[in-house]
Amino acid sequence: MTNYLTLFVLLLWIAWSFIAIGPEQVKRENSGRITFESDQVAYLYGHYDLGKATPLDTMHVPGASTSSIILYAAPQGIPGLLAAKVKDGKHVQHVGLHLFSGEESAAFEVVGQFIERFLLQVYARALSPKMSLSLLQSQQIAIQINGYTLGDSDGVSNDVRVLTEYLMKERSCTLDWRAYTYFFTCETDDYDLIELQIPAHAELVLGLDKKELQEALDKKLEQRVGPGQLSALCTTVPASSSLDPHRKGILRTQGRILYPGIRSEIYFQKESRGHSFELLRDQSDWLEYLNNMILCPPSDLSVQVRIEHKMYGLESTSWEMTLGGLLRYFDANSFQPFVGFEQNEDRRITGTAVFKHKSLNYNHLLVIHNLDHVLSTRDEIPVLDADLYTFIRSDNIGSLFGDYVDREGEKISVSIDP
Repeated sequence: MTNYLTLFVLLLWIAWSFIAIGPEQVKRENSGRITFESDQVAYLYGHYDLGKATPLDTMHVPGASTSSIILYAAPQGIPGLLAAKVKDGKHVQHVGLHLFSGEESAAFEVVGQFIERFLLQVYARALSPKMSLSLLQSQQIAIQINGYTLGDSDGVSNDVRVLTEYLMKERSCTLDWRAYTYFFTCETDDYDLIELQIPAHAELVLGLDKKELQEALDKKLEQRVGPGQLSALCTTVPASSSLDPHRKGILRTQGRILYPGIRSEIYFQKESRGHSFELLRDQSDWLEYLNNMILCPPSDLSVQVRIEHKMYGLESTSWEMTLGGLLRYFDANSFQPFVGFEQNEDRRITGTAVFKHKSLNYNHLLVIHNLDHVLSTRDEIPVLDADLYTFIRSDNIGSLFGDYVDREGEKISVSIDP
């Protein structure tokens, strides 16, 4: 069964890898000194020649001691100021109109930066009102001003740049999220109401194409190659009355089912003394044990994992790190984990973990091979092999599981259902 899943994932990944994504390619280094977060940032920085422009002001970024916002005068025809977010004085993370600062900048962060960058791109490309509206519609972004949709024939201009005029006014704004969509709403002191609906797609909001996203993730994960320690992620045991019975002496949380066999349930066992419950860490209940190891890794988890990161354009990178370090990274970066297991005729166990981002519409998929080594190795640290597939849209990831879910009769299936 594992072969079916591995082959299916590989074929689907090959198909995705040939889809062209992102803006025109730009050289991302300047004289070996200045580097850029993305090609979009490099394009805007170069288009407005900010490397030679005279800064008007520099502001500290709250919570980021090595980053600052540098303000520049805007060219004629562009209202307000331009802003560049720079880390360590040489890595340009963001370029856009200066619309948000201070508490607003921290509260809206990626969405605020997207609006600033998107509007500046419209100015940079000197798009006509019709073309700027087409750009908006192609990204499935909806803008309403005082109840009228931008581009409607009821009197609201179809020029995206009209949004700039309203956002430059004194206003208060809020940001909500639901159904993989950001809802950004502002009310001006003149009682004008501005509403934006922005799809929560990583490439769109972060301004990075898939290759750039994967390269950035690679760098972050490779920094965690060292052994390190992992703080327990599941530190509070729920009241037993809120747990569901699993089988004698074991209870479980009311977890979510992402796909058949891919769940987020956590298992608890009765303590050896007394009537209270604790996280299940007993290998004799091996499926529940492995489940908790992935969803609630213990602080002393020393399992090593050799990861092959399947990347855009049929490329891949490989490195080794602790499984605990990998799981801690996902937990610290707003991912909800789900996991399922299967066992083949040779009793080899494969774990499939899905890490679902809590706001942006993407997932990471980790297929861990030979998890049975964790159960059989007593005196040495197990080293597992895993394949990592990243930045998969939530509306695409279901197809990865359809193949083997429909093949129940062709494999030995292990389930942790009661």
